Amino acid sequence: MCLCDASANKFYASALDQCKLCWYFVAKCQTCVAGVTCTSCKTGYGLVGNVCQICPNNCTTCADTTLDCTACSIPSYSIVSGVCKCTETSGAT
Repeated sequence: MCLCDASANKFYASALDQCKLCWYFVAKCQTCVAGVTCTSCKTGYGLVGNVCQICPNNCTTCADTTLDCTACSIPSYSIVSGVCKCTETSGAT
């Protein structure tokens, strides 16, 4: 068994006899505890329970648990009730 650097989010995968990053154990996980409990997800994902779920359309980041958008990927969009929506009106008639 190898010793893994937990401060670098590496944990021991016994089946492989190797150190692996958190996302190996929990998909899209950025940081975790003991390689089994996810504490934060990669950008574009929110943590719901111990699962990283993709943020809604047009969101670059979203809140854990609720998945409400916290930042929109399109500059002309604004967050309305936790969702990124186009709020710009066209001047064309």
